[in-house]
Amino acid sequence: MKLGVIISVYNGIEFLEQCLKDWIFLRSELDIKIAIVDCLFANFEGETPNSNDGTIELLEKYLQEGKIDFFQKLEPNLQENEARNVGIQYLLDQDVTHILTTAPDEIFETKDIKYLFNFLENDKENAVFYLNYKNYIGNKKTYILGFKPKRIWLTQYESCLFNGLRFDDDGTFYEVNSKQIIKDDYFPFITIPELQIKHYSWLDGKTSEKKIQYQKSRGWICSYKIENNKVSFNEEFYKQNPNIEIPKLYCE
Repeated sequence: MKLGVIISVYNGIEFLEQCLKDWIFLRSELDIKIAIVDCLFANFEGETPNSNDGTIELLEKYLQEGKIDFFQKLEPNLQENEARNVGIQYLLDQDVTHILTTAPDEIFETKDIKYLFNFLENDKENAVFYLNYKNYIGNKKTYILGFKPKRIWLTQYESCLFNGLRFDDDGTFYEVNSKQIIKDDYFPFITIPELQIKHYSWLDGKTSEKKIQYQKSRGWICSYKIENNKVSFNEEFYKQNPNIEIPKLYCE
């Protein structure tokens, strides 16, 4: 098994080293390829076309040292899937068997990665894999459960080849015989049990404020709000979505 990890980043220096640390450490033991793209997504608020917080300097150093395999600064205003697909194409060219998409604020520890490898190596039925996350809210002690996005795709399922992302975390496959593009919704999937990945997704501060603005710019109402740099649940979201309950907060 060969796992390709694609990370898209913009001014992500706060957690970037922590995010990469265990992936890099395990490259001597497991077959891991790491591709990273730096891009200011369309509609995301940013002062410069690429990161200006030390992210680029760190990643260029890691690339030179062989800690990562691919790094590219992209032109601004690409959609999320377009940016990630640049790195995904590189990974597909390296003949990886699985693609995992992640972000600098998603922290996979050594035990998580080893469990992930073992599970994927033994799974013979599924093409798409969802992961469970602990989404931290406000600080690094308070979190919610229930966030389960698609994160991993098998690169070849029978006569179908993974074809990249069509929107955010939604992918497609190319069926070789019919030459059709098929949405990943039609393929067998599973949520990988037991794993709970740390996700510093909604911490107090400017980063969360920019995320909320980004969602608004895409025509969405965010389930979080920020006042005086403090993140909390957005009551308006739950009024407009009465079938969705306000998540339970857990403390470590």
